Amino acid sequence: MIFITLILISITVLAFLYEKTLRPKNFPPGPRWNPFTGNTPVIRALAKQHGGVHKALHVLSETYNSNVIGLKYGQKLTICVHDDKALKEILTRPEFQARPTTFFSTLRSFGTNKGITFTNGDLWTTQRRFLLRQLRDVGFGKEKMDLMVAEELDNILEQIGNNITPPISRIFATSVLNVIWALLAGERLNNDNAKLQNLLNLMAKRTKWFDMSGGWLNLFPWLRFIAPQATGFELISHINSEMKELFMGVINEHTKNWHEGRNDDVIYAFLTEMNETKHYSFTEDQLVMICVDLFFGGATTTSTSLEFAFLCMLLYPDVQKKVHECIDKAYLNGAMPHYKDRHLLPYVEAVIFEVLRCYLVTPITGPRIALHNTKLESYDIPEGTTIMINNYSSNHDPKIWEDPKTFRPERFLDDSGKVVVPNYFYPFNIGKRKCPADTMARNCVFTFFAGVMKTYEISLHDKSQKLTGIEIPGITISPEPFKASFKKRHAN
Repeated sequence: MIFITLILISITVLAFLYEKTLRPKNFPPGPRWNPFTGNTPVIRALAKQHGGVHKALHVLSETYNSNVIGLKYGQKLTICVHDDKALKEILTRPEFQARPTTFFSTLRSFGTNKGITFTNGDLWTTQRRFLLRQLRDVGFGKEKMDLMVAEELDNILEQIGNNITPPISRIFATSVLNVIWALLAGERLNNDNAKLQNLLNLMAKRTKWFDMSGGWLNLFPWLRFIAPQATGFELISHINSEMKELFMGVINEHTKNWHEGRNDDVIYAFLTEMNETKHYSFTEDQLVMICVDLFFGGATTTSTSLEFAFLCMLLYPDVQKKVHECIDKAYLNGAMPHYKDRHLLPYVEAVIFEVLRCYLVTPITGPRIALHNTKLESYDIPEGTTIMINNYSSNHDPKIWEDPKTFRPERFLDDSGKVVVPNYFYPFNIGKRKCPADTMARNCVFTFFAGVMKTYEISLHDKSQKLTGIEIPGITISPEPFKASFKKRHAN
């Protein structure tokens, strides 16, 4: 009897495990998954081999000859889309507008589900509408922001002038942070300000450890109880605590000076909404997460895009020469480039677009979740399926980009030399969840890049390692470490 019972249990367990390996009917093609970790080991192995998850998923798309790949991350059904048509559907169709709630998303939100990036429903709608309105009111996309960016450009040029081999990443991160800080908190921080330096350090540490633990820890949260240090959970929790303390210090200062109707920066405006409307979504925790979302969504990606732009000047000296010629032709005096005058520098703008195409800092965006059973192309997508968006594949699709592996800014120029942006290129995404800080990011990248290139010629420093052009993968990609020398130009 015991023997029969054991056989029945074994059969039941095997049947259960076998069922876990089966693909749903008409689910997109992809590798076979195992019942415990899904396709995670396969994707990790491919990522190590090819240089990042975005490239691993691109390889799978090519292997299965499909623009939509069906996977399992742990126990979670997942699809990844790779071409322009599928991407646009995910970014615009109503049933794909929500974010999944995962351990990772709550961990980055200090154990809550607040902010803008990973929220849904009325909370997301109300808070996003508020943020966009207030950013416009405090100067977002207007002359006031242009002046902020111009002031930061002066600061960048001063730092470069005082240091032959400045840490490029630190300089640009500082300046981008200051633009965001001015809009958010109404003040500019000096370079040696302890608050600013602390924020930069926290962002660097947080990005590193989320890159390292965002995989297995997200799939198997219970690992934090077994190996809190090895998984990075303990350190992330500590960093989160420090970051919350930093932002709460600024919020408390604003609270002391707040008065009825005050809205001269985003924090004051939020406190006004919190005290006067009493809407459930306006809380201190929500305000902290808005700060986090703005800084990580805007500062990290923007400053890293600038690093890639200058890396490309080292990799492609002929392009650097054309950039200088374009700037010298447009500016015959000591005036500095501004974003509003970008039409005067079409080749410079084309270079920036090509940098964003080749080295998009967020090669995989999302995630999204299917709100109900639906179809994508010819496939059935079950309710609750997680959706990943592989911008890397779209930006390197030979069907729409000629010689996609070649760095060629001219692809963004027409025969008359004017900038042309094709409708299949959208580095800041489209739809309701497009980047709310895209105007600031575009302004900073263009102004800082054009201003530095007008003033300096950049070359690889003697002590820098030889460049490969291979990015460092992670949740976001980063350029390889390099040192640059800046030589003052005498043109103009």
